[in-house]
Order: sequence, then structure tokens, then C-alpha cells
Amino acid sequence: LPAWSHGILFLSLLGFLPLVTPMCPAPCKCATNIIDCTSKGLTVAKLPAAFRPSAEIIHLGYNRLTSIPSGLFDNLKSLQVVYLQGNPWECNCDILYLRSWLQWQQNRTLYRDVRCTSPAHLQNRIILVGANAILSAMLLVALGGVGTEVASGQ
Repeated sequence: LPAWSHGILFLSLLGFLPLVTPMCPAPCKCATNIIDCTSKGLTVAKLPAAFRPSAEIIHLGYNRLTSIPSGLFDNLKSLQVVYLQGNPWECNCDILYLRSWLQWQQNRTLYRDVRCTSPAHLQNRIILVGANAILSAMLLVALGGVGTEVASGQ
């Protein structure tokens, strides 16, 4: 390695320069522009902090995700689809980034199986389709639970 590259590595290790996003985040498997993290037991805390910018397809289905960290997909300009089904989504304030991201997707039919698991009055509701009801219910719960029967459609 050239002498200058040792300096860049040293600065990176000190935290002065960001390290390059790994080609394939553990414990996922990767192909050219596909990142497959299906059924890896991922929680929000165990999700990769970033995905490589060239990612076109990300599989996050069948994990233990309750939400997606705010901004996780924002810089992925080539991203076409994220498979999210089979996770126990908690429809509280932490779900707002995912809900907003879903609203901007062109093929929303791919996300019909992304449903709330909790709280109980929102269980099985599609996150994207029931967005206004979910927001209303979250607001009512935040205000002390008054009127949750209205938000749940009863």
C-alpha cells in the first residue's frame, strides 16, 4: 500500500473519516445488487447501520423488526424494492419513517403484507393503506387512550 493510504486508514480508525459501507453487511448474503437478510433474526438494534448505495433489492422479511430506523433507505438511489413481510411491526411513533417511505413507493401492491402486529386495536391493519387510521389511533393512545374504539373501527 502507498504511504498515504496508511494515513487515510489511520484517520478512519480514529473516526475522522467515515469507513466505507461493507460490501455485504453481516449476517446477510449478497449478490450483485441484492442484499438478502431474510430470516436472520434481525431486530431494529441488529439492522445494518447502512446498506451499500448500489443496492436495488433488499430482503428484510421474516425477521423480528418492529420498525425501520429513520433514514435507512433515503440514500439508496438505485433501490427498487424492499421485502418486509413477516415482521412483527409495532404501529407506534417508531413506524412513521417506514409508513412515509412506503407512501413514496411506485408499486405499493408489493407492501400489502406489511401489517401491524401491535398494539391490539391496530393488529393486522396494513401499514400503508390504514395510514390515517394508524396515525389517529397513535394520537388517541398518546392522549391517554380516549376514543380508541373509534380508531379501531368499532
